[in-house]
Amino acid sequence: AWRDVVGTVSIHFCADDWNLIRDLITEMQLNPLGRCNVAQASFSIREDFEAVLSDTKPEPDQTAVEERLISTAQKTLAEIDSDPLIEERDHVEALLTLQTLMKLDVISSTKAFDSSPDPES
Repeated sequence: AWRDVVGTVSIHFCADDWNLIRDLITEMQLNPLGRCNVAQASFSIREDFEAVLSDTKPEPDQTAVEERLISTAQKTLAEIDSDPLIEERDHVEALLTLQTLMKLDVISSTKAFDSSPDPES
């Protein structure tokens, strides 16, 4: 079902929960999505478009999006100590992205935290 999402997904946590979110991700390596309330989530589902258009569309191929998210997250983690422009939020977002994609079996844990170039690319 998550592959039926069309476009970008935005998740916003409550400001009061930020310390908990950060600690769950960075210190405990836990994904907070099942543990914390989300202040706002924004996304579109393919079925919604099908209902409006009275048409069935094939499941979108999210591979390119997933690869871009993985690459961006890995780059952030690899450069966190050397790039002064990487903020705490960037670090948390990168870890959350990789943890979520691992939970969805898009990427293995060994590949998720390996920032070396993929020889198959």
